[in-house]
Amino acid sequence: GNPEPPYPDLEEDVKTLEGIDADKDGLRDDLEIWINRNSKDENERNLWRQTVKMKTETIVSDDDDKVKGLKYFWSSQISVACGVLIFGDRHEEMSRINSLLLDLIMNTKKREIFYTKTTNTASPYHGGFATNKEILLLNKCFCHFEIKDREKVMERYQAYQKIFVNLSREKINMYLEGFKVRNERGFYEKFFGINDYKSCLDIDAE
Repeated sequence: GNPEPPYPDLEEDVKTLEGIDADKDGLRDDLEIWINRNSKDENERNLWRQTVKMKTETIVSDDDDKVKGLKYFWSSQISVACGVLIFGDRHEEMSRINSLLLDLIMNTKKREIFYTKTTNTASPYHGGFATNKEILLLNKCFCHFEIKDREKVMERYQAYQKIFVNLSREKINMYLEGFKVRNERGFYEKFFGINDYKSCLDIDAE
């Protein structure tokens, strides 16, 4: 991977909302080092790098509160969907690491205030949001990195996703119809950069 930055001077790091990013890769150096030291493999490391970058970029952006809230909500959804793919049935471990990283992101009062303000506006009631089942079904577009040992990862994930094997064709078509309506509204392209929702599905879309 990329060379690791030196551990930052924490007294300097906490003086700004953004913190120190000596290698200019979009990650606070203390968070980058923590991720490197606590990830089991490259997939996990890339997942947490993606998660932290999306969350911190949203929080420190100049967008108004509503836009920040929407972006934060969807960055969280994207991260969860990618995380489910990478961690499979290890969801408790994934949740534990995610909570630890959130604590590190909010390691000053100022950062905590900005984070809390952003998440308070990230309500799922703005309309048009995907269901949890859609999030699971649309996972393949959510990992913004090349997945190592993809076949093994997908095999483990599909074992975890057995719930969908038992869905009736009627139920599956109902979910796909929801995808279609949102896709026609530009929903997935706007929030996810997905131009063709069917390409993201793990099940037969026909």
